[in-house]
Amino acid sequence: MKKLVQVILATILLFSCNQTSLTFNEMVDLSQEEALSITPLAKFYEASATKNENGIKSVFQGDKNSTILVAVTDQGKMTSKVVNSPFLDDEVIHLPVKMTLEEAEQLLLDAGYGTGVEGEADWSVVVLRRPLGPQETPALYIFTTSKGYVSVNTLNGTVEPTQAILGEDLRVLKIHNGAFAFCGASSAVPTGRKIIIQGVEFDEAVSICPVIEGPSISSLAMHGSGGTWGEFNAKDNFQTPDGTEETVWSLFWYFNSNDTIPQFNLNTKEWELLPPVNRSFTISNNHPSTTESDMFQMPCKFIGEENGILLSECYGPISHMAVPLRTPHPTQDGQTSVTAAKEGAPYPVGTPIPTQE
Repeated sequence: MKKLVQVILATILLFSCNQTSLTFNEMVDLSQEEALSITPLAKFYEASATKNENGIKSVFQGDKNSTILVAVTDQGKMTSKVVNSPFLDDEVIHLPVKMTLEEAEQLLLDAGYGTGVEGEADWSVVVLRRPLGPQETPALYIFTTSKGYVSVNTLNGTVEPTQAILGEDLRVLKIHNGAFAFCGASSAVPTGRKIIIQGVEFDEAVSICPVIEGPSISSLAMHGSGGTWGEFNAKDNFQTPDGTEETVWSLFWYFNSNDTIPQFNLNTKEWELLPPVNRSFTISNNHPSTTESDMFQMPCKFIGEENGILLSECYGPISHMAVPLRTPHPTQDGQTSVTAAKEGAPYPVGTPIPTQE
């Protein structure tokens, strides 16, 4: 019996010694298999790892605006969960990428990012992702080094500080919890003033928007001046435009026809809870009903209550695209915009949808 136990222990020890660890990219492949087993519509957003931990954490786009989180160890053990909210700030990556982490690490080392120990690259955390930004990028390995964030381009092997691509912030979208103005089903009226958005001047409009409580999406990249409001900066005042409870940001959350949200009923001329009717329209800047206004991450002030619905007055630009986030872009005739504002309403609040393959 004692001899049998020794044989079993020796076999286990031999197996453990021969077992090889999965690479970063092999773990990404496994996480994709797990996500696809949850829904065939799963699409890869990003994967991250630390230099000293044996595993990765991956994020996938699920169905119905959900997010799939998958953790994989280098021994192939997986855990996953589905989160009932969308994951933003990344664009989809079509796997497999053309460069392995080991190849990217060598390029990082060759570019002078070493620890001083021969053959050892200087990094603590790596993320494989395609950041949503003002310019389209391929998949990047973004390393956290002692000198800051450094990216390695998976297509051409370029190594450069990530700030050169994205500015100072790697992520500008953030979930806001609390009161926010929802303008997605509202129209707007020009004020006759000019508002400066991220350094570029636009015509200003004012929109009456209901204030609701809950999660919403905020952009830390938004800042502006001029117009009716004056200076505002989401990065400096995340909760409200002026840091007080007298104001509120106009933010975004997706509502579908199964929801009811406060809207102005054109038939009754009153504010009521109604299902949103999301629609698209072709922008033509020669008519108010086809000229969109942007109220994403714009400053608002409370103006009162009607039928138990709290209302605010929000100020934002006309013919400005809410996306991309970090730089201002005017809308163009012929673009397709989306809104929940009633058809025929003047300056419907919305934004063109960037096209991508």
